[in-house]
Amino acid sequence: MTAPIDGDYECVALTGLILHLHIGIRDWERHPDRRQRVRVDVECYRPLGRPPVQIEDCLDYSRLYRYVTEKWPERGHTDLLETLAHDLLAFAFEDATVQAARVRLAKLDVYLDDAVPAVELVRRRPPPR
Repeated sequence: MTAPIDGDYECVALTGLILHLHIGIRDWERHPDRRQRVRVDVECYRPLGRPPVQIEDCLDYSRLYRYVTEKWPERGHTDLLETLAHDLLAFAFEDATVQAARVRLAKLDVYLDDAVPAVELVRRRPPPR
C-alpha cells in the first residue's frame, strides 16, 4: 500500500489495537451486554523534517491510543464502523502537523472468523487557500 502523500514523509502508526465495543445494527449486536472486538489501525503522515530532539518534535501515537481506549468505550452503542472511522480521522487531523491519515477498523466477531468486515478511510489535509 502506498502512502497517501507524495514526497518524503514520516508515518506514525498505531496498529493491531483490539477494543471491545458496543457496535452494530443487528438485534444481537444491540444487546446491552454484547460487546464485539474491533481492530483499530491508524496511520498519520506529515512531511519528513529534521530528526527529533525531544518527544514534542514527534507525532504522538500515545495521543491516538488514549483517545480510542478512553473515549470510545464511553460512547455507548454505535451502529456503524463508519461513524467511528470518521471520528478517529477527525481526531487525527486535530494535530495541525498531520497532512494525511488512514484509518482502518474491522469487526472481528460478526462472521465467526469466516470473514472480517472492515472500513478504511484515507484523507489528505486540503491545501491552504
